[in-house]
Amino acid sequence: MDAYVFGYNGRGQLSKVAPHSSTQPQRNNIPIPSKSSSNGGIDIIWASWCDALVATTDPVTGNAQPKLEYFGEGLARSQIAHVTSIKNPLASKFFGGKFAAGLRGILEPSGESEQSVTIFGSPETHSPELEIETFTIGGPCKIQHVVILSNDSLTVVVSMLLSSNTDTRITEAESSNNYVLSFANLAEFKTWLQTDTPTVPLEAASRPYPRFTDFVTNATTLTALDIDGRVWTWTHDSRYPKTLGRPVDAQAPSNIPSQVPYLSETKISKIASGGYMTAALSSDGELYLWGQACPSPDGTAHQLSIFKDYDPSDARKYPNVTEDGLYIPDTGFDLDLPPPPMAYQPWSPQNAQRWARDVAIMRRDGRLPRHPQDPRPLRGEDQDEFVKCVPVRVNGMEGTATDVAVGHGHVLVSAEARPPGMPAHFVMRSVLGMGQGEKGQLGVAANSNGQSQSSSSIPPDFVEELRQVQTLTPNVLRERKVKAMKCAGWSSWVVVEAQRV
Repeated sequence: MDAYVFGYNGRGQLSKVAPHSSTQPQRNNIPIPSKSSSNGGIDIIWASWCDALVATTDPVTGNAQPKLEYFGEGLARSQIAHVTSIKNPLASKFFGGKFAAGLRGILEPSGESEQSVTIFGSPETHSPELEIETFTIGGPCKIQHVVILSNDSLTVVVSMLLSSNTDTRITEAESSNNYVLSFANLAEFKTWLQTDTPTVPLEAASRPYPRFTDFVTNATTLTALDIDGRVWTWTHDSRYPKTLGRPVDAQAPSNIPSQVPYLSETKISKIASGGYMTAALSSDGELYLWGQACPSPDGTAHQLSIFKDYDPSDARKYPNVTEDGLYIPDTGFDLDLPPPPMAYQPWSPQNAQRWARDVAIMRRDGRLPRHPQDPRPLRGEDQDEFVKCVPVRVNGMEGTATDVAVGHGHVLVSAEARPPGMPAHFVMRSVLGMGQGEKGQLGVAANSNGQSQSSSSIPPDFVEELRQVQTLTPNVLRERKVKAMKCAGWSSWVVVEAQRV
């Protein structure tokens, strides 16, 4: 297999395929994919903005045990030695802060009925005894998933055996007793692990869920995929309602796992999340996306075209719509303008206009509801208010998505198309990207006019719609079958079969 990486390499997390000296990691951006090859398999089993863990297998030696390599600066030497020596990495789960401290722990199977949880202390603590802490848990409670959120709190999904008779074991797939636990920080989680028999608190026990097969998080939102292909979302930060992909009401509050209604009749096979966006891939190759652009301090964040409920001509078509797509009615007659905070006092025409514009920005970004008097139709008559179906095209032909990954503001998609009239084995393939690209994370280049231009090394700041990843010449990713892809922070990893098929 071949692995290609591109984007931000400020912590040496892409060094696997971006050679550097033995003493100093390469600290730059990689706009055009760099390559690493293996005769066997390549798995990117962990990736964050500052580190990555890569597993490779070599069929020539006949050694089924993957070789693990750690890249980046998130762990101390002793922690790196520990993580690269675990016995069964492909059956283990890794957790940490994907946009914060990087890799912070491992969940491993330990025997038939026990689990081992390893937690890595922060290198800044300078405490050797806290660098690596390992806990063993057993009994009826089994940890399924662990994620660390952007506010350093943890969400843990556990399952409990349905039967109290320990001689009658029930498989995970048969158990419906799954619960979502919350911990304020790693210290609180470790205290729970140290109890004789970790249990489910009463509040969590009152809300059982189906088994979650996948669990992802972004800056604000948690998203889970259950065994039946349904998607659940909830958030610890209600300021960005669009990131939930669903309406919020008394029956489905923002902080409680609730199903995404628009996808309730669609079997989802994969979810991916990062920044302020989440993607879902259906079993028949439809791609769905919800969320918003990463907020910017000045309110000038770019937005994917699929999220826009206007087009550039709106300023000419509709009254009170600005050139940058903001609906700002006359402040003297806007009954839906919220009361201004103290920062806009004393009240004056200038401060009133400033507040009206800031409110319009918050409405556009999803932090406030859409203005009830906004005359513009929602973009796409068949689109949901929250979840958008993303059109996927390969060489101009309608295609299907086969994989998806989401970073902090960018999306990568692998796609296939079968031309009519061609043999069944003839498949056109492509890797597509959209969103933020200023660090080279989209693997595309742009000329001074912002148009795609593979001969240039200057990456575009933003790409509104899916565009083919422009790699080396000839295009090494085109027609390659993608085996895996991952995005984290401003970096991207794509693993493809070594031979074109």
